[in-house]
Formats: sequence, C-alpha cells, structure tokens
Amino acid sequence: MNGYIDDALLRIQDLETRMTAAEAEVRIAVKSADERVASSTALQDDDHLALSVVAGGWYAVEAYLDVEGDPVGDLTIGWSVLAGATMSWTENGVSAGNTNNIGSVKLGRNDAATASGVGIITAGSSVCPVGRLTVGGTAETLPLRWA
Repeated sequence: MNGYIDDALLRIQDLETRMTAAEAEVRIAVKSADERVASSTALQDDDHLALSVVAGGWYAVEAYLDVEGDPVGDLTIGWSVLAGATMSWTENGVSAGNTNNIGSVKLGRNDAATASGVGIITAGSSVCPVGRLTVGGTAETLPLRWA
C-alpha cells in the first residue's frame, strides 16, 4: 500500500511543480502601430497582437483595446486556435450599434470559434475582451482577429 501512496504523492508533487512553472509565465503582446482595415466583415489576424503558447498550457487572456472607427461598421473580434485547444471568452464592450459609448455591456460567453461584434465610435472606444485558453497537444500562436 505504501508504494501506491508514494507513487500518488510523487504524481501530485509533479503536477504542483508544473502548475507553479506555468503560473509563473506571463506573456504580453503590445500593438506597436495603428492598423486599419477596409472590411467590416472579413476577420483578419492582427499584425501585432498574438501570443505564443505552449502545448498543454492554460492561459488567462486579457486585452485592452483602444479602438475608433465608423459606428456603422462596429468592431468584430475573435480568436484563432488550433484543433485540440479550447477557449471561453467574452467581449466586455458596448453592444453593437451604439453611437455614443452608452449601452449594454456584452458579457456573453463565447467559444473559440465565435466572433462577436461590439459598438465603437469615431472619437474612440474601449473594448476589454477576457477569456481562458486551454492549449491542446501542439504549441501555437493565439492571434486576436478583428474586422
């Protein structure tokens, strides 16, 4: 019986070590230049906002986006993850169609495959998407996608 208990304790210790190492990693992406797009419907990877993540890793994803644009077009955001990865996230921005940054804040839960629109105005808006990413068996890059 001691052998089983010792084995279980070693496995728990190994998991704790790996979790501590993963928790210590902070990854940051910074947008180094403004970027404009002509389409308000075709999602594209952002030129700068992408994170390299490790296979089997878990990540809390937080972003602060300072955006501006024609309120008619709104802003659609999403993520691109490899097969085997899962993501749950929320927009944390004013509902699409607003013209003055006043309205309902969208906090619905989306999965990785779901892109969602938020309202923006010409004078500028803040959008703060947050979520949780669990990476599958392959390391990847997690780009923010938008239109």
